[in-house]
Parts: sequence; C-alpha cells; structure tokens
Amino acid sequence: MGLGLTRQRTVVTGALGLVLALPILGCASAGLPEGGPPDAGGPDACASGAFCDGRTGLCQTPPVCTATAPCPDALVGVTRTTLTEPITLPECRTHALARPAFDDGPPRTWADAVNGQQRAACVFEPAGTSAVSPRPLLVFLHGSGGSAEAIYDNTSLRAKAATFDLGGGPGFILAADQGRNLPPVANGNPASARHEIYDRDFATSPDVRNLDRLIDTLVGEGGVDPTRIYLTGWSNGAFFSQLYALVRHQTPTPGGNRIAAVAVFDGADPLEPPTSQTPSCAYRPYPASALPVFIAHRACSIVPCDAAQATDQGAPPGYDVQDWLALLRTTIGATDVTELLLASNGSVAAGCATSCSQVEATLAHVRWPDGVADGSGVDREPQMLGYLAAHRLP
Repeated sequence: MGLGLTRQRTVVTGALGLVLALPILGCASAGLPEGGPPDAGGPDACASGAFCDGRTGLCQTPPVCTATAPCPDALVGVTRTTLTEPITLPECRTHALARPAFDDGPPRTWADAVNGQQRAACVFEPAGTSAVSPRPLLVFLHGSGGSAEAIYDNTSLRAKAATFDLGGGPGFILAADQGRNLPPVANGNPASARHEIYDRDFATSPDVRNLDRLIDTLVGEGGVDPTRIYLTGWSNGAFFSQLYALVRHQTPTPGGNRIAAVAVFDGADPLEPPTSQTPSCAYRPYPASALPVFIAHRACSIVPCDAAQATDQGAPPGYDVQDWLALLRTTIGATDVTELLLASNGSVAAGCATSCSQVEATLAHVRWPDGVADGSGVDREPQMLGYLAAHRLP
C-alpha cells in the first residue's frame, strides 16, 4: 500500500504502490549495459505492442490526469476521489499546527521542455547563500499521493535547512519536487501524485528530465556546492531517489551535475517489475554504481522489511528492503550502504518484525522518522543528514 502525506491529512493511497522514474540519456551513454536476459523481450517487444520491453520498463510514458481524462480513486484528500489536473501545485508553507510555521512563498514553476507540462517545486535557500558562499543542495521527493508540502507538515527538514551543517557551513538549500498526477499502475497503486518508476526509457522519462532540470537550474544560479548534491525521499520518493541517483552518481545530468549520496525512508528495489508478466518490466541487468546509500526503514511496514513480510502482504516484486540492501552491497557495488532499522515506536529494532499487521505496517510507514509522528521524541534526521554530509564528490 503506497502512502502519501499532505498538509494535516494522512492519506492512504491503496494497495502497495510506491512508484518512481529513471534517468535521461540513452542506455549506452548513461553508462548502463545494453540488452538483458535472452528471453527478456528486448526493444522489439514494444514494436510488437507489448506493455513492457523486457529490458528498461514501460513501452509508453503514462499519460497525466486531466479534466477530460480524470483519474479515478485517487486518495489525495478527505473528500476528493478523482484527479482532474496534471499537477496539483503545492503551497510552500506550513499547514500543520504541530509544526513550526514557515512560508517560502509560491512554488517555483516551469514548463517541461518536451511536452510543455507544468512542473513545480518548493525551494528554500538559507541566508548568505551565494557563489562565494555556496551551500549543499538537498532534494526531497514525497510519497505516492503526497505533496512537496511534506517538508513543512510531515518532516523536520525545513526547520533544519537554515542552520544544519550539511558540509561547508550552516544551512543547506532544500528543494521539494512535486510529482505529477498519474493514473493507476499494475502493482495496485491507484492514481496519485508521484514520480513514475516503471517508465524507464532514459531518453524520454519526463520525471528524470524534470529532476535534471531542477538540479541544473539551482546549480546554475550559483549558490550550490556541486560536490554536495544529495537526494532524500519517502516511500515512492525513496524508490525514485535511489533509482535516479544510481545513474546520476556515475553519469552527470545535461548540466554536468552528479549526485553525491542518498538517504531515504521506507524504500526498496526500484528496478523490479510491478507484476510478474512477460515480457518483464524489470530493468535488467542491474546497473553498477558506487552510490553511497542510507536506508532508514521500519521493522514492520507496507514496504516490507524482509521476504517473509513481503509474502504475508502479497507485495509486488522489489518490496523487500533486506533483499535490496544485499543487492546494493553485491550486484550493484554501492560503496557505503548503511541501514537504520526502526521499530514502530521509533526505537532501534534488532531485526524485522515476525508479526506485522496491515494496520501496524501502515501506521509505521506514514511516520517519518523525526520523532514527531511516532511519538518517540527521537529525531533520526540528524543521522540521515550526517550520513550525507560525510559523503561528497571528489
């Protein structure tokens, strides 16, 4: 079940779906191996009308929701059940009464250079940021059905952005990207605001193109330390952050920028298929990447802690954090993979829970680990941010 958080509402977006998207260049130019297993299907599968090509993912980029083609059953609010616009613009301010009050003004907006669709992000820059005093850049990606507003209402990141030393001095630039409103996908995720993971044609993915542009624009303004560009994400945003960064750590954006490291909450393998269909929507073979990865997750969650939980919950392929950690350390070759395993009450857990009800798994997943929502009072953000600060590009 993929979850999203918006304003003061807790939003449950249906059966296990946290979707994301991939990078922009052709496979060869992006440093990723061509081809796949002999029976994977390959590029000719798309020409034959298949759903997936058996190598990179979907044959066609999913359409956005519109008034003439609304997306049903999108749980983005208390009473709303359809999405009728391609993107819901975030309000870049605090709505939750329990959180510190911030107002960063209207979101930054721009049009996609290829399809003309509107995109948006909330951006905060600490005082004193300049070309002679650059700051690290942290990009936050929200969960499925969520919003860029989560940095104000559901995390403590905005409260830290003015002063936390992410490397090179106090404060960091914080950008929260807003996902597009997209239709349901095969893994059971309903229509939602998200970054689409199964659209993996690196030459055409709108979400990768968008993140490239956001990062390149902020760096181009002169206030970003290009050796300290980091990603963090939650749920769908955790999947997409890792997916994007696995490539962008190795191969730069069109503007020449690379991701130094990621620190995410409740995300697993972003390269698996939504279902076990043929040709497969898996990305194969796995890319090689030295990306440093920090994963915080719950011992019981709807992003299952291990294979036993994934089986019990009937999770889609790739929803097994322990398996993903092992793949990162071996097949992919990530240089520093760190796990923070937390119990539902926010304490450090000794291992994955052997008993994990759907209610407990859901509640654990929607509680970002800053000690507020889980009531523990123990803020894990400094550990996540400290990990990022310890990893910069040479």
